[in-house]
Amino acid sequence: MVTKLEKEGTIRPHSLSPNYDWKDVEPRVRAFADSSNLRERLRKKFSGRREVGYVEGPPTLNGDPHIGHVRGRLMKDLWYRYSTLSGKKIVFRGGWDTQGLPVELQAEKELGLTGNKWENLKKVGEEKLVEACKRLIKKYESSWVEADKLLGLLIDHERAYKTYRDEYIEREWKYLETAWKGGLLGEGIKVVAYCPSCLTSLSHAEVALGGYEPLDDPSLYYKVKAEDGSYLLIWTTMPFTVVTDEVVAVKPDAKYLRVRVGEETWVVGAERKDALEKELGIKFGQVVKEVKGSELEGLQYTHPLLDIIPGLMRLAASGQIHRVVAEDFVDTSTGTGVVHLSPANGEDDYLVATRRKIPIFSPLDDEAHFTEEAGKFRGLFVRDADSLVSSLLKERGQLVYEGRIVHDYPVCWRSGHRLLWVVRREYFYWIDRLKKKILEAAEDVEYFFDSPKNRFLEFLRESPPWGITRERIWGTPLPIWVCSECGEKTPAFSRRRILELATNLPDGRDFELHRPWIDRIVFKCPKCASTMHREPFVLDTWHNSGSAPYSSFTDQEYRRLIPTEFLTEGIDQTRGWAYTLLVLNVILSGKPLSPYRSFLFQGHVLDAEGRKMSKSIGNVVDGLQALREYSVDLLRLYLLWKSSPIDPLSLDVKEMSGRPYQVLNTLYHIHVYLTQNGPLDRYVPQRHTLAWARRSRRLSRVDRWILSVLAGVEKEVHAGYREGRYNEACKAIEQFVIETLSQNYVRMTRGELWDDSAETRERRLAIFATLGHVLERVDLLLHPVSPYLTEYLHQEVFAGKGSWKIPLLVNGYGRGEPLRREKKLEETVAAAILVENCCNSARVKAKLKRRWPLRAMYVLAPKRTAEDLSSTKALVSTLCNVKVVRVTTRPEEFPVTFMLVPNPARVGAAFKEKTRDVLQTLKTLRGVDAWRTYLAGSGVKLRIPSGPVEVPLSAFDLKFDKDENFEAVEKEGVFVAIERTRDERLVAEGLERDVARRLQALRKARGFSPTDLLKRASVAGLQEDEIALLTPLKKELSFLVRAREIQLSTQKKGRRDDDWFEDELDGRPIYLSVS
Repeated sequence: MVTKLEKEGTIRPHSLSPNYDWKDVEPRVRAFADSSNLRERLRKKFSGRREVGYVEGPPTLNGDPHIGHVRGRLMKDLWYRYSTLSGKKIVFRGGWDTQGLPVELQAEKELGLTGNKWENLKKVGEEKLVEACKRLIKKYESSWVEADKLLGLLIDHERAYKTYRDEYIEREWKYLETAWKGGLLGEGIKVVAYCPSCLTSLSHAEVALGGYEPLDDPSLYYKVKAEDGSYLLIWTTMPFTVVTDEVVAVKPDAKYLRVRVGEETWVVGAERKDALEKELGIKFGQVVKEVKGSELEGLQYTHPLLDIIPGLMRLAASGQIHRVVAEDFVDTSTGTGVVHLSPANGEDDYLVATRRKIPIFSPLDDEAHFTEEAGKFRGLFVRDADSLVSSLLKERGQLVYEGRIVHDYPVCWRSGHRLLWVVRREYFYWIDRLKKKILEAAEDVEYFFDSPKNRFLEFLRESPPWGITRERIWGTPLPIWVCSECGEKTPAFSRRRILELATNLPDGRDFELHRPWIDRIVFKCPKCASTMHREPFVLDTWHNSGSAPYSSFTDQEYRRLIPTEFLTEGIDQTRGWAYTLLVLNVILSGKPLSPYRSFLFQGHVLDAEGRKMSKSIGNVVDGLQALREYSVDLLRLYLLWKSSPIDPLSLDVKEMSGRPYQVLNTLYHIHVYLTQNGPLDRYVPQRHTLAWARRSRRLSRVDRWILSVLAGVEKEVHAGYREGRYNEACKAIEQFVIETLSQNYVRMTRGELWDDSAETRERRLAIFATLGHVLERVDLLLHPVSPYLTEYLHQEVFAGKGSWKIPLLVNGYGRGEPLRREKKLEETVAAAILVENCCNSARVKAKLKRRWPLRAMYVLAPKRTAEDLSSTKALVSTLCNVKVVRVTTRPEEFPVTFMLVPNPARVGAAFKEKTRDVLQTLKTLRGVDAWRTYLAGSGVKLRIPSGPVEVPLSAFDLKFDKDENFEAVEKEGVFVAIERTRDERLVAEGLERDVARRLQALRKARGFSPTDLLKRASVAGLQEDEIALLTPLKKELSFLVRAREIQLSTQKKGRRDDDWFEDELDGRPIYLSVS
């Protein structure tokens, strides 16, 4: 049957179940988003509007998402939903990081390979390894897409970029071409960080990503003999570097001592002499001479193991090594103040050697094993050589002391292996030449918080050359060919250029732009006509993902969509993706332009104890499992509510079921309240709108108050969403839903809704119109955070005839009329709520239940507050459940005397030695004096023997005289006294409320809805005097519990025992039944 209202295009809201099934609603909302063709609808809605670009920070497809990924991705979804609701046309495409070391290492693992890079390649070959990488990408892509789907992330995966695709690689080469032409890309030999496990070098940014860990190392002191007969005392934590030792350094302007040790003279830093005596257990003798470091320059010394290291011995014969140099970087506060330099294994060491034209001795292979040039150390992994170095020094009498030290040492960001510094041939971006432009670009970006901004800018100020090449297989190939004869280099930065220069195409013209296929292509040298082979490097994976702003778009899209409005990633990306995005865009554009206008860095997710999540500890929370197990709305709210985006978040699942659950549960049940009670008065959201209520002049002061507060909350939440203060936005919604809306507005208006007379129907509809309007706006406000619940509530309660047809995102913000702030009204109601809080505290002290009506309440307040309260006495009376409210500004009209009593301890803290004189002079203030002093907030001026003093108000305690008729309290300058005495009528009303509350609880437990009218409600076990008190109030009790008949008795009768429910009243049993 079609009702009249349905013909008019409006229908009543669906009746919601009292029990919300979180996990049942999620697939329904997801299916609705799919079936409603959401993306196409948004495209049509925003047709003609300027597009806003976005570049996905691509997850690496080498594993499943964890809870930290979930936190970051929901922030992206929040930004997209909020921007879309705000009317912006967002190009929100996905992206996947599919190449590089992380994927290659995981592919090796899944192939069951446990050797190093070269051993693994011998077993399976490059093609099989590449195919394994592709299978891995496909496998983990499905896991991530599922996680995004469960999370509700509305990113476009159908148009997602993948960094391994040929079209992406060709566009990535554009950065190389630009840098090559501008002289910013070139080959260099430098000392770089190297992972002996991954067998590849790392950039400075990657070293920072891995961070430092406290590791145990040798602490070795040894001596070398100088040409003047003295011994230089040296300290190292990496004994293997003695093998490559070429120079000893001292600080030029530091003081050094020549001290006697037995028959020998040692050279040590003056600053370290005393500390060395303690650490080495040596008593230094006479100081023979004090010299400056600069005076030691050029002093030759004999390497202690020179005769067993043939390569070093040949180099030493030239006379260019094994002498003292004076350098400013030397730290004289640690070790001995004398530092040995191994140019092949240290950045500063290498710089000194190249500046002084000292040849570099580097007897290491790609696996960080010593070569035959290292003689006795041949074949040893460098760190395994530590013990041999120590024993040989000991044999030769040159080991002074050996201990252990725990110090912070860098580890690989992928393998966790401790890094080495080795001299390698690499290709570099000389970004130190672009430092000014990079900093200028970075300073124009909004970072939302100062700490990541400062951290990022500080890192950019270093801007060392970026080693962009890696010695691996699976990655974007470096498209530079080198002649095997003359060394000429020829770049080919596109497939077309490769085809033009290739002398052979063994895999045809459509060859894949990966190893091994691209390595099979050779060129003819333009200089000597010899064969040219491609340089055996792939690009840094961070270069691969950092090129996404250009590589993932067409030229036209790049010009239209970059810079993006907003990006967000983890805090570690200050030295990762955020860094490479910025640097590469400056290289490509040649200008100080960032590819993003704002960047929000996210803190990491920790476990409940604040520990970093790690597989070794076993505390990693699987993202997919969490999304499958928990309510997604609740998880999203919790992760945003718990802490500021920039701060670490300690994940505690039990905490999630506390306040965040209360927010969503309360919001849902207020909707239930509306859908269960509204139909009784034929409330229809599309007809009984806020505009209708305004026109009919049915809005009360309380209605206007809730709308005014909501206006302020909306402003606060929108600012929080825009400015990356998501936790503050969530907490504003939390406070509004739980306290303002549920605990105050619903309670303030409930009495009017219970009056079901025809005369007041229009007023009840105005309440429903107000409540419905508020709920609809809160649903929109919360939608970016908890999309499933809010979509469901909107469609079920407010969508009307269009239910489950038009998604919330298509509706957007701004459809409803703007709300106006009435700050004076907010202050007035806030004063009433403050009085209620005071009243409740007084009730607790007097042991008077809140449900018990009281005869009278007195309020003493400052003039402005008193005026507010006088204008809203009826509301105060309702809130406080008192018959009479008296408001005054005169303390003599307040029924309880209060005092300001000096607190000796606080007086003593303020006046120290003057305390006795102050306490002897200071008197207790009462009545008007106490009131005036308290209101003024100023101190009490006194004169004591030592002169005038002023005792601050904080040195007094506020106390009330005992009064058997009243109980008084004070809060925020408002004094409230309630009358203790209750007459028979008040006692009866209190008993009525006690019984009604218990019957209402039984109704709910038995499954009755608030709108169901019971046939009968029975109460047994009452005393005769209680029945006498309640009998005159049967009609009111019937109204309160919505029952046609009320039965009161002393004994259970007329029903089976299992129909009765036992409860307690004042410590004794009573029995209840509803039907």
